[in-house]
Amino acid sequence: TCALPITALRILERAGVAKPWFGLFCKNTDYPLGRFATLEEIPKEPLCEVCDEQHSTQDQTCKVEIVYTINREKLAEFDPQASAA
Repeated sequence: TCALPITALRILERAGVAKPWFGLFCKNTDYPLGRFATLEEIPKEPLCEVCDEQHSTQDQTCKVEIVYTINREKLAEFDPQASAA
């Protein structure tokens, strides 16, 4: 059930329509702490402006999720038939 959306996002990524990011979020409030192109770019102890606390993935006070941004112009031009070939 989860494979279909991931496969669709991968197809859109290869076509330049979708771009993956690593989103960092406060585990308590889900407040976004940043968006990063690679895992290495994620700060070790980001500050949450809502909690006013330092967080860390090590102590699990924040979480990392894959987030996709969609380029609407490229999506409008996207041809799924061409991508299937």
